[in-house]
Parts: sequence; C-alpha cells; structure tokens
Amino acid sequence: LTTSPGIRYPAILQMQVEVLLKHIASVPVMQNIPSLIKRIADSQLPHGADIIIDLYQKVLLRYHSQPSAPANAPMETLT
Repeated sequence: LTTSPGIRYPAILQMQVEVLLKHIASVPVMQNIPSLIKRIADSQLPHGADIIIDLYQKVLLRYHSQPSAPANAPMETLT
C-alpha cells in the first residue's frame, strides 16, 4: 500500500485494501498497521485518505449491512 501502482490505479488500491481487510487479524498486519496509519496521519502517503476511506467502507459493509443513525440525529448531518 505504501509504494505501489495503487497510487495511479484506484482499482489496484481497492484490491490491496480488500487484501488488508482479509488479513486484518494477521500478525504482519497487526504489527505494521500502526506505522501505516502514522504515515497517513503525517501526510507521507498521497493516497492515504483513499486507504482509510476504502477500509472504513469495507468494514461497514462487512459488519453493518444497513446504515444506522442515532435516534436524535437529523438525517442531514449524515451526508
């Protein structure tokens, strides 16, 4: 994810994020994801936001089939 064709090819980046999610509980991912997140936070990866957004969306789809909102939240704030 850090030095790959995913920077130029969004479909490749999406596939890489899918592999990351598939192996999210593996020792190599657990050991290396903190440094990936730090590099994203430090703006060292030009596609870092895309990684986080895609990973977040895939986690939501996998574990929450329907979006939910707090009971008192107006729907306009969710978009």
